[in-house]
Amino acid sequence: MDSPLYLRCIIVWLCILSQELHAQLQTEVDSLVTLLAKLPADSNKVAVYHRLSYIYNFIQYKTEPARLYVDSAMSLSEQLNYDKGIIESHYNYGLVDMNEDNYADARAHFIPYIQFYSKRGDSLNVARGLYCMSTIHADLGEVDSSLALQLRILKIYDHSGDRNRSANTLNSIGNVYWRTKKYDQAIASYTSANEIYKSLNKMARYGMGLQNLANVYVSKKNYDSATRLYLKALNLVKQYGSEAEASYILGNLGDLYEELKDFDQALSYNLQALAIRRKLAQKRALAATLIEVGHLYTLLNRTDDANKYLNEGLALAQAIGAKALIQEGYMNLSDLFLEKKDFQRAYAFNKLSQQWKDSVSNEESTEQINKLQAKYESEKKDKQIILLANEKQIQEKETQRQSALKKAFLGGLILVMIIAGLSVYTFLQRLKNQRIVTAKNKEIIEINFRRQLTELEMKALRAQINPHFLFNCLNSINRMIVKGDHENASLYLKKFSKMVRLIVENVESNRVSLENELALIESYIQLEELRFKGKIGYEISIDETIERGNVFLPPMVLQPFVENAIWHGLMHKETSGHIKIAVKEDKDYLFCTIEDNGVGRGYSETLRDKSESKTKSVGIKITEERLKLLNKKRLDEMVKIVDLKDALNDAVGTRVEISIPLA
Repeated sequence: MDSPLYLRCIIVWLCILSQELHAQLQTEVDSLVTLLAKLPADSNKVAVYHRLSYIYNFIQYKTEPARLYVDSAMSLSEQLNYDKGIIESHYNYGLVDMNEDNYADARAHFIPYIQFYSKRGDSLNVARGLYCMSTIHADLGEVDSSLALQLRILKIYDHSGDRNRSANTLNSIGNVYWRTKKYDQAIASYTSANEIYKSLNKMARYGMGLQNLANVYVSKKNYDSATRLYLKALNLVKQYGSEAEASYILGNLGDLYEELKDFDQALSYNLQALAIRRKLAQKRALAATLIEVGHLYTLLNRTDDANKYLNEGLALAQAIGAKALIQEGYMNLSDLFLEKKDFQRAYAFNKLSQQWKDSVSNEESTEQINKLQAKYESEKKDKQIILLANEKQIQEKETQRQSALKKAFLGGLILVMIIAGLSVYTFLQRLKNQRIVTAKNKEIIEINFRRQLTELEMKALRAQINPHFLFNCLNSINRMIVKGDHENASLYLKKFSKMVRLIVENVESNRVSLENELALIESYIQLEELRFKGKIGYEISIDETIERGNVFLPPMVLQPFVENAIWHGLMHKETSGHIKIAVKEDKDYLFCTIEDNGVGRGYSETLRDKSESKTKSVGIKITEERLKLLNKKRLDEMVKIVDLKDALNDAVGTRVEISIPLA
């Protein structure tokens, strides 16, 4: 039998999102290819590459030229540093991988696409990526996840007024309801979609919508209504749609007539579908059709034809690792040899079928366990999950190669030579894969090591708040109370409590907003200003392009430098001092400047040499170590200290320039 009707229906709707007449498409392809030769290497050329990839992959189902064009788009986008071109390349790579049933690779491309447009508030492109992800969930049997995404997509399109995409989404929702045997909800969803298609004169999609309704009626055993709808859908698709869509309807008609025991008619429809699918890139659908045709020949007692098609379908299923189809192929071969009264071979194939059936069941059980475990994984393990997914993909490819080797051992003397070559090839590939896995494991270890170091440094930071400063603040408040200066004591206490609250809140997070960090610094300066009786002035300037609440940085990374400026620069100054703090953003870095008009580093170090304490600020030491962990740049590239001089080369202050990575 072919793949389940609901699975084919989901795949079909992904394939017809932007259906156009093939004659018009070929004209567009020719025009775009001509245009490519004339365009300079800019973003317009990237757009043409993407359009060509989209047409070949999404509408004509030719993945090889589609991948070549998206390769060109990605390469040029990277040369131009064109972010949108790179992210659209991820989308088109995802489509190619989906059409080739490489779901893990497809998901890895769609995730950055969705994240890119989510950050920019582009809901329509977010919905575009979510649609593809929901299709992957459906193909993998993750029905609840698929439905949740589809309902989210429908809200986006209804809100935007895009009726065509709302209809597409209603069809996908109908597919999920049908899969879960909620037939009334499925019919209602399909009918709503079809009404929209008909009103928009989208006749190809209307035809595929009628096929969806027919599938539901088959499930309800209403074969007359189903046959009528299939034939009407087939006529519409032949007139307005594509061969690929027609092949799905033909396959469904074949399944229907097989249920009615009309095997000749079932074979006729499946042979028509097979002729189309041999020209397409969807290997799983082709393998399923070959096995189905072989099965029908068995039912018609045409054993030689049955043997031919079953073996061809089984070989293709083994090549792509389609376990369910492999199990089905062996079972049909068992039925074939039972029909031929070759009971020994029938028993052997039946045993192989049961082994593959057990393998599929075990795999499904393992998948359920993995899903439950994944729900409780924290965000910190996202990178580990991606690496393990890549490792799993490598293991799956290894399993496919082993399957190919087992098949090769069934041959004769000529195949022995092939096996020897394959063995050498497999050995080399294993070594390559082991190196890849080792590299990934090292990367995981490095990520864990960096996280642990960061947590240790954060603990040290939380413990290093200058105790002398806190003691002096409390002493100042006490003196004001003793002197009866209750108004200033109350003001000082409010500012002190605000600063302590901000310290507690900020150090509880690995990242804080720029707004909170600046509020903490301002509170700190104001307290010092009160203690030094107005001798300290300050100015904080932020670039207009920065959204203070949406820019995040490590907590308490600026405060130690401000503290250093006051205690070692301004405290020793006989007149009033001033601190300027400026912040601007450039790509992935936040550039902060802290400038004071104090006595300068030279004079300050002279005073420190005379005092009891000759150690460097603990806060600055820890801050420098944290910045080292955050970036692989040298420390002198992240923290630069400039001695300010006047025309007579006398010290007039110090400026500290800090580069903080935002990622």
